[in-house]
Amino acid sequence: MKKCIKKMLYSVVIVSSITFANDCINTKDIKVTISNKQGIDTAIVYNGVVTNQLLKEEIVMRGKTLYQLADINFDGKNEFLLQTDIGANLSYSVYIIACDKLIPYKPIPYIGNYKIDNAKKQLIIYRKEYNKGVINTYCNDVQKQYLCKIENFFNETLKIEKSLNTNGEIIFQGIKTNEDKEVDYFVTLIKKTYLSKFPSESSQSKMYLIASDKVKLLDTKTDESGQEWYYISYQGKKEIKAWIKAEAVK
Repeated sequence: MKKCIKKMLYSVVIVSSITFANDCINTKDIKVTISNKQGIDTAIVYNGVVTNQLLKEEIVMRGKTLYQLADINFDGKNEFLLQTDIGANLSYSVYIIACDKLIPYKPIPYIGNYKIDNAKKQLIIYRKEYNKGVINTYCNDVQKQYLCKIENFFNETLKIEKSLNTNGEIIFQGIKTNEDKEVDYFVTLIKKTYLSKFPSESSQSKMYLIASDKVKLLDTKTDESGQEWYYISYQGKKEIKAWIKAEAVK
């Protein structure tokens, strides 16, 4: 029997019962309410007067936690994290609390399960992608918050790690163990395998490797259809780097 999940709309209402300096709000003025009515808009309300329409979101409600307040960008002010999904796919829409409205936080508009490292000023976000773990770490410099590390877990003991600079350029890429030790990881082909320039069928070339060839794993990617690809290096008379389908190896 299929389980029926009741979808409900909720609204975030920021209510002021007193007059604030410059009519600004703070986290104490935020109240989240749930309604079965359709088309509930979020609004900021000052003394019963709606001053700004904010957002309209739908959520599957099974728990009581609708939002969180957390300083994810280390500016000394809490951001407003509005829950938009639950369970393994837990996610929040992230908003900056401005003077009289909530503004989407452009650097990181959505986050899932997260951890804040105040000592290093890092935001660590955990998520699942095609049943594999991914950890994104955001660092802070003087000017901005940026994605500085991506960890894709290849299996239970190995991960592909990429470090990025403030411009989004990869400055390190390698395979590491759970103990953070860098290693070379080789896999063996089990059949004749054509090489692709990109992780896609359309970029397949006429070049191929044969069964029993050993290749070094450099990266992985899963395309929109769910097909997993490996970026590999093969050392023959000269080094060849290309993408192959994951099913070509054991």
